[in-house]
Amino acid sequence: MLNVLLVTHYSLSFTSVWLWVITLTFLATIAATYFYYRRTNPMLTRGFRITLGVLRGLALAALFFVFAEPLLIMENSESKPATVAILVDNSTSMARNRHSSEQFAQIENIITGIESRLPAGSEIIRYAFADTLTRDGVIDGSFPVTAIGNVLNALDKELAEANLQGVILLSDGVSNFGANPVTESRSLGVPVTTLGFGDPNPLADIKISQINCNPIGFVGKDFPMEVIIESRGFENLRLPIRIRQGERVLVQEDIDLEGQGRQQKVALSFLPAKEGDIVLEASAPVQSNEESEKNNSKQVSVKIRASQIRILLATSSLNWDFKFFNRALAAKQDFKIDQYINSPQRINGTIPFPGKCRCARRL
Repeated sequence: MLNVLLVTHYSLSFTSVWLWVITLTFLATIAATYFYYRRTNPMLTRGFRITLGVLRGLALAALFFVFAEPLLIMENSESKPATVAILVDNSTSMARNRHSSEQFAQIENIITGIESRLPAGSEIIRYAFADTLTRDGVIDGSFPVTAIGNVLNALDKELAEANLQGVILLSDGVSNFGANPVTESRSLGVPVTTLGFGDPNPLADIKISQINCNPIGFVGKDFPMEVIIESRGFENLRLPIRIRQGERVLVQEDIDLEGQGRQQKVALSFLPAKEGDIVLEASAPVQSNEESEKNNSKQVSVKIRASQIRILLATSSLNWDFKFFNRALAAKQDFKIDQYINSPQRINGTIPFPGKCRCARRL
């Protein structure tokens, strides 16, 4: 809300397109009123006539303001120091960088150098960020999420009352969560200057990104799997991709890595030996200088069942639905179909049921 005591300038203007017509009409009405009430019958006292004239004048003035559409402008000037926000990335991607320890130690020198180049009298606010802002936070690279877009949006709200004139962003540029940083930086309405922090070359890494397989397998039947591997920095390296159950290697396949962030598919298969719920792990050998060793393996749970699942089809009469289901299920080698028909014709199926039924035929 505007503080009237701080207003330094007032201006009044009329915006009606009929302003001249309204003004002339108002003046003519004032003149006519004066001459009309100059003499009254019976005669009124001079003070009473003045009072009536003032009241009528106020009424006419109110009408004039209504039709003339007045616009009152109150100007207030307030001086605030220019604010510059310095945002320093505090995510784990910064700490994993091969030069992170040296560059973390230089952060204070970097910020001091930035501050020395800013205009005198500027208010400088420093934040550490990952997915949220922390004013004057400790930079240790301990947060797993980087949300640059969300952070810029939060900064806009936090400094809404400040005279924000610029944002300086120190980051490796990796944003893996939240809003689009480009869109949010444009909505700030102030320059956002970025300072690259870290090695511009991507770190070498091998990652098992996905395992594709059926959730159910059968004893003695081939169980196919597809492993998707992603690699950077290990071009033409040959290594084995293994499928393990516990410490036992079930199957492995050698692959030549393409690197450059490309994904490769590796097809493997094995024969389950016994029934039960098992956990399968796809893994690639850990190499030196990898960005992370934790993503070199991935697990998936699989249910191994007997080779044939026994299914009972029961009906009270022969019909096309029964015949359709029988044919569809019988086409699958994994199913063993038992039939039972209990109808007025006393037709039985392939398994014995209590009652006066005799086995007649199979559908």
